[in-house]
Amino acid sequence: MAVFCLLTVTIIAHELLDFWNASLMPVCEYDLVRYATRVSAQHLCSSEQAVVASDGPPIGPLVTVFVVIATGVLLALKRRFPWMMLGGIAMFVSATPPMMRYKLDNLGEVAITLGVICAIAHFAGAATRFNAVRANDNPVVD
Repeated sequence: MAVFCLLTVTIIAHELLDFWNASLMPVCEYDLVRYATRVSAQHLCSSEQAVVASDGPPIGPLVTVFVVIATGVLLALKRRFPWMMLGGIAMFVSATPPMMRYKLDNLGEVAITLGVICAIAHFAGAATRFNAVRANDNPVVD
């Protein structure tokens, strides 16, 4: 748990540094306009717009997806519950450069969220059932 918390705080700190210094610019791709902090030469919306190069891969989202996949692998192996792992894999695959032309990254967001929600619902239900059984095993004697 300590490693998980430290990793979370580190990612938040890293992303916040970018957040305070970032400015959004229009990006035109596949007949869509979106806003981002980086713009490549092939996605400029106008001739007056300048290219803003990326300074590397998005560390926070990548670490988050890998943590979800790794946690999902553990749940699949130990509890036979593959849905969190599959949601994480769907998110990762949908955001890879070959798939970006199909604009499926938003569908990947839905898949990863659904996998996590299914895991929470499944295991929260199991914990509730476990606690109810334990409560019935120890009757109160008057």
